[in-house]
Amino acid sequence: MKLMQWGVSAMERLAFVRKFQVLLIVFLIPLSYGLWALCSRYNSELNGIEKERAGVAILLELVDDQARAASERNLAARWRATDVASRGVGNSTVDMNAWLRSQGSRLQNLQVMITEQQTSISKKMQDALADEVQQLFSDQKRLDAARHDAQAMVSWWGDAYNASTRALQAVRMLSEAAADESGLRRDPRADTSEQVNVVTFDGPALNYQLTSLASVGQGTIGSGGFNLLTRSQLRESIATINATLIALGQSASSDAITLRDGANWQQSHQTALGRIGGLVKQLEQDFFRRDLNSLEPSNVSQRVSEALELSIGLQKEALLDLDQRLASYQQSAWHGSVVAVSLFSLTALLALYGVLCVQVSIRRNTVGITRTARSMSEGDLCSRVEVVGNDELAHISHALNAAQEQLRESLQAISHQTRGVTATVAVLDDHAGASVQAADNQRHQVALIAAAALELANTAQGVALTCETAVSFSSEARNLANEGHQQSSQTTLGMQQLTGRLDEATAALDSLRERTQRIDVVVAVIKGIADQTNLLALNASIEAARAGDQGRGFAVVADQVRELSAKTQASTAEIGATIADLQQGVRATASFMLTACEQSKSDAADVVRLGEHLKLIAGASQQVGEMLEQIATAAQEQASTAEDVSANILRVDEASSRILESAREVNGVAVTLKQGCDALKENTECFRLEHPTGGMPDTRRSAVCMP
Repeated sequence: MKLMQWGVSAMERLAFVRKFQVLLIVFLIPLSYGLWALCSRYNSELNGIEKERAGVAILLELVDDQARAASERNLAARWRATDVASRGVGNSTVDMNAWLRSQGSRLQNLQVMITEQQTSISKKMQDALADEVQQLFSDQKRLDAARHDAQAMVSWWGDAYNASTRALQAVRMLSEAAADESGLRRDPRADTSEQVNVVTFDGPALNYQLTSLASVGQGTIGSGGFNLLTRSQLRESIATINATLIALGQSASSDAITLRDGANWQQSHQTALGRIGGLVKQLEQDFFRRDLNSLEPSNVSQRVSEALELSIGLQKEALLDLDQRLASYQQSAWHGSVVAVSLFSLTALLALYGVLCVQVSIRRNTVGITRTARSMSEGDLCSRVEVVGNDELAHISHALNAAQEQLRESLQAISHQTRGVTATVAVLDDHAGASVQAADNQRHQVALIAAAALELANTAQGVALTCETAVSFSSEARNLANEGHQQSSQTTLGMQQLTGRLDEATAALDSLRERTQRIDVVVAVIKGIADQTNLLALNASIEAARAGDQGRGFAVVADQVRELSAKTQASTAEIGATIADLQQGVRATASFMLTACEQSKSDAADVVRLGEHLKLIAGASQQVGEMLEQIATAAQEQASTAEDVSANILRVDEASSRILESAREVNGVAVTLKQGCDALKENTECFRLEHPTGGMPDTRRSAVCMP
């Protein structure tokens, strides 16, 4: 997997078109290599066959040269056996010229071959031909010069025989070299391989053996009879020729040649071999069953010449049939190459067509998917992918259409919910604004209540101070009453002194009247404090009623203050009544004192009552003092309670401030939520969720809904 990772990463960077181009290139590389290998194979086969046919052409020319060389050797063997050159027979000179002309013709033929076949034969073959040309030229020049030398004329035909023998062997070697160079000896086909053996080995061997038979036979005739050596040589030559004929017959009768329409050539070949065998048999009978004296070298030479002609004809026919077979193989190879290349090209075109069809199919699906994805990225959810086929891309198209439909339905639901949430947020925003305003008003009212509570605390503190002053006044009044009681006691006890002191009593009564008038002032002050306390309690109740549940505790305190104020008013009224009675008593006392002044000496009972009343006044004054102390205590408690109320109101104010901040935060959250809803609505409105006609988009095509 890691080995494929870099290739996969490289392919992932390419588009589908580029990927298929790379795939096409990768596909074409082995395809091109296969085509090249196929063409190279057939081209190599065609070139090999063409080279073999060129070798056959060279062998045909060498067969002619071989025929001349064999004829020259046969001629030289005949004249060497008769040894008439030393006797100066004229036919010998004619045959010498014929031999030299034949050798010159061979020399010219080899030179033409070198010139014409220069491009088709190798350098090695050219060098071998050039060496043979040089050797022929040297032999021709040497033997031509020997014709003018009497001493050299004695061995001229012997030298000519040796030169012909060497030339015949050289032609055989050239034939083998030509077969090697052209590839004929390495031919893989059985039929042509047999024919190559015929023309390169067995045929030249038969020619050489026939000329050797002619040489031995003509030498035997020239010597006048057999000896042990010549007899064995002659029998050995005949046996070798027969063996070669048998080998040639076996090569020609090969089944491979028969299967390749070689019956005609086989028949002609067997006929030629039979005739050659007949000539050899006649020569054998002539040598071993007839009188040698009746034989002429010319007869042997004539039969050998006929056999050589048949052998050369056999080789030529084999070469021509071999060339026809090679031409047939060449034509078959050409047709095979055309068929193979055509089939290969057709297969390649079909494969290429398949690749292109796959590319077009995938590209068509990918274009639809890409176009739909781009439309979705632009906010159009009405476009659909055209689903073609049943491959993975078709499944992706189905999945994309389903996902787009789900997304469209989800966005429609979101849009619908957004409108509902927007309306709710608008209501929440209104309520939040109202809550902020109400919290602000509440905070303002709490601030007013806190100020009123503070003022109430200050007022209660003042009431407490006033009550303390009234207590001091009450104590003073009690003291005065006690003094009056003591005085009345003293008056009772010292009635006798009353008359004397009536003036002082009158003055004391005047002073008492003034003090009672001062008590009226204190009572008026206490009454005013009670009225103010009642008013303050009433205001506190009103504010507590406005505050609702949060002012319930303060309303209880206000009720208690109001009850205390009512008690204070009642006590004050009672004190006022008492003081009024006291004042009335003082006035009555004054009147009585005036009367007492008149009747002081006789009215002791009135003095006693006066003492009792003074005692009552002292008790009332004491009660007034106690009440004033209670009022002071209540006022102090009221001040403390007012301070607690003020502290509570301050905490309420802080809570109201926090409520106000929370209301403002809620208002800010409502504003933010409204902005988010607006943004969400704006984002959902960017998508086209419905077809312009109000219906659903076509799920079968990928055309984008036009606005």
